Amino acid sequence: MATNSTSLPPAFPPFPKINLNPTLGADFIGVVVSSIFYGITTLQTIIYFSTYDKDRRFLKALVGSLWILDSASLALFAAGVYQYSVTNFGNPIALEEIDWSIASEPMVTGVIGLIVHLFLAFRIRNLNQASIWTYVAFAVAVASLFPFAVSIVTTWRVNTGGKFLTALTELHWMAIAGDVSTSVIDIFIAITLTYQLYQGKTALKSTQKAITTITIFVISSGFLTATINVATLISYLAAENKLVFQLFNACSSKAYVNTLMATLNMRQVVLRQVNPSVIGIGNTNFQSMVFRHTTTNTNSTPMTMEASGAGIPMSEEHELYKNERSI
Repeated sequence: MATNSTSLPPAFPPFPKINLNPTLGADFIGVVVSSIFYGITTLQTIIYFSTYDKDRRFLKALVGSLWILDSASLALFAAGVYQYSVTNFGNPIALEEIDWSIASEPMVTGVIGLIVHLFLAFRIRNLNQASIWTYVAFAVAVASLFPFAVSIVTTWRVNTGGKFLTALTELHWMAIAGDVSTSVIDIFIAITLTYQLYQGKTALKSTQKAITTITIFVISSGFLTATINVATLISYLAAENKLVFQLFNACSSKAYVNTLMATLNMRQVVLRQVNPSVIGIGNTNFQSMVFRHTTTNTNSTPMTMEASGAGIPMSEEHELYKNERSI
């Protein structure tokens, strides 16, 4: 006997096929990559506090503040992705609106970028005591206020009426101005520091090796942050109504923090290149490296200056290391 079979309705209505790769997929990859960068940042922070325990309180507070800001950046971005993928699961319309957490993250990145730029401007001033570099450092500090202001205005505008992707076209000029200005500042700082280090070369092989190490690091770190900002700009211009640019934007703050942390943590490595007998500098008042160029006889005999019991080879032309009194 034949039986009539009736098909049961599906538990869920079929979802329309939507390509989430350029939106939610880009945000997800951004969280993964930025988490890797954040792990490196945390490791460098631990290394700093365990190695340079005698650094001044201001410098320690700066490092701690950057780690907290970097943590907030990752938390905001991850909260936005959770909102898209879990809270609004099955709601494609929610993907058209930028969550408040992701919309607020550029402000945190702007604060981090400002702190790092001001710190590097301070480096420019201390690497050479000539008055011209004071003006250059001041110009860098003033210029760094522009991308910071853009990040604040962008965050405010998106959270007060521009959350939908279709409304981001009105923020077109802000995105371009912020990324271009930040990239120009990063490249200018890298070129300036490289030039100063080149001017500080000496006849001592150990010192030359140290300067070469620092120069390579300055160039690579400066162009790394600039490359990320340029990639953010290109991806934004190529697909304004997508979130591909968020993939690079999520890594921007991490690149800045890692640049500064690596600058601080490499001091011991450079000091060992100058004097291999140095075991550690964590228990000294050694703040950071300052190259100071002076004009004396190039045939002068290298001298040795005692720094907390460790003999550091010096020349009469260049004092490779000294305490930064202004920190």
